[in-house]
Amino acid sequence: MKVDIITCFDPYNTRIFFIESFFVKKGCEVKTYTSDFVHAKKERREVLQNGRIVELIHVPTYKKNLSPARLFSHFMFSKRVYKRIGEDTKPDIIYALVPPNSLCGFLVKYKGRNPDTRLIFDIYDMWPESMTIGRSSKILSIPFGLWAALRNRYLKCADFVFTECVLYRKKLAGFLPEGKTDVLYITKRETGITLDDNFLSESELHLCYLGSINNLIDIGRISRLVAKLTSTRRICIHIIGEGEKRDEFIAALESVGASVRFYGAIYDDNKKAEIFDKCHFGLNIMKPGVCVGLTQKSVDYFEAGLPIINNIPCDTAHFVDKWKCGVNLTENVDATAEDILSFTREDILQMRRNTKMMFSGVLSEEKVYDRLSKML
Repeated sequence: MKVDIITCFDPYNTRIFFIESFFVKKGCEVKTYTSDFVHAKKERREVLQNGRIVELIHVPTYKKNLSPARLFSHFMFSKRVYKRIGEDTKPDIIYALVPPNSLCGFLVKYKGRNPDTRLIFDIYDMWPESMTIGRSSKILSIPFGLWAALRNRYLKCADFVFTECVLYRKKLAGFLPEGKTDVLYITKRETGITLDDNFLSESELHLCYLGSINNLIDIGRISRLVAKLTSTRRICIHIIGEGEKRDEFIAALESVGASVRFYGAIYDDNKKAEIFDKCHFGLNIMKPGVCVGLTQKSVDYFEAGLPIINNIPCDTAHFVDKWKCGVNLTENVDATAEDILSFTREDILQMRRNTKMMFSGVLSEEKVYDRLSKML
């Protein structure tokens, strides 16, 4: 069986590796198509290693994340990957990660000309719904609506649609093919690392922020929570990551009395675990209205066994409530802070155990493979 995987963005993304690995283990011939432009670094990609069969699609470059140039680059990727697949041996399965939304129309067109090819869409993000900019703008409502329609009008033409979380499935409920959809959560290969409870302080409260420090995180709300916590106890914030809001984030935390330890970007799981060892909670707090049900940072926290302070709705809020693996931040920040301060050391240790169990029971590699197998 020949499988073509399409991703416009990072082919080193964990999600791509798991999907590739799944099909390879099933004995499939797998080829991945991706853009030759690296979105995160805004530079060309020339060589992909690791022994994978990867086809680079040449696209125009762009400088700004939200710009006509970026949308045009995505459109050209969609158009050229459609042409390239048509020139290659016909695949039995096309597995396409969306966004870009423009990919949907081209692949449905290919499906129309090759009805025996099974077309699978994987909605791993929602544009423009997940963007905070222009949310209340009447001027942008029409173009944003047209942008979403590039995806929505074609979803029912697919043989199967995965969504990254239950929240996305709810948002797209009227557009999904009936009986041919499922949730495929973000996952991470289990490291086997267990947090060392001996480093957990009883006198101080240590919180971790992991991931991109961008305009999606709610710096104001995090600061209000930390301000309330510091009125009673010494607070230390450990930051693992980078981003354009780094200096603003650190300044805001220090201004309310927290001490900050900044480590920069760390990718080694053992080094991250050494920092997690000291932490009572991981911060998983984004601006209101961001359309996301599960974040990559929360999956990293969960796999390590670190409970979270969370305001992500739907999926993550449900995990926290059901498995008792953290605290859901309410509108009453002061009340949530009081709840956090009331936890004993044994309460936190039990949350660590709960968090590990939740990851294994819901988000592990095995569970993701099970969902993919049911689709096949």
